[in-house]
Amino acid sequence: TQLARIFSVQEDSESYISDVVDVFDIGACLGNYEGFAQVCDEAMKYFRMAAFHSQAVVALLTGIFDFKGSIQSSLLCAELSIKAALIEMGMSEKELKNTIGHNLRNAVPHLCRAREYDEVELLQLIEALPNFVSSRYDTKDWSRVEVSKIARSAQQLLAIVSREFSGNSFRKKIMKIQ
Repeated sequence: TQLARIFSVQEDSESYISDVVDVFDIGACLGNYEGFAQVCDEAMKYFRMAAFHSQAVVALLTGIFDFKGSIQSSLLCAELSIKAALIEMGMSEKELKNTIGHNLRNAVPHLCRAREYDEVELLQLIEALPNFVSSRYDTKDWSRVEVSKIARSAQQLLAIVSREFSGNSFRKKIMKIQ
């Protein structure tokens, strides 16, 4: 029933397929599928933690849990994936702490200078995320839709980093078919 509803609306079906493809790209980088490279050990530590928090978000969104936990897991996923990318590019943990902190906007120029990330896309996804620190204390009553948008933005950031790490993409392969 849910899939029938999702595929009855073009925008929802495209969003659903996009999310599924992102999960495959993340998994391919973690699992070292043929043609998908893995990252160095130091960056992989952050990347695995990011993927772990992405899984936690899905679990929280599909059950009856406090959405604030889902938001925090999403924000951790986004932050850790961006930091994994920066470590892979040679930034030290000390530099991450002093240069980026919890402000992912500060990471975008570093990412775009060293690799071919889409600056506009990164900034749009980061802007969709609430402030990491203040959201812990926020008394806002989040809706499931609002939280799912935050979770999707975090997952998309992780998938973008995955594709850059692995040098490959199920998304590109699927786009060639269409």
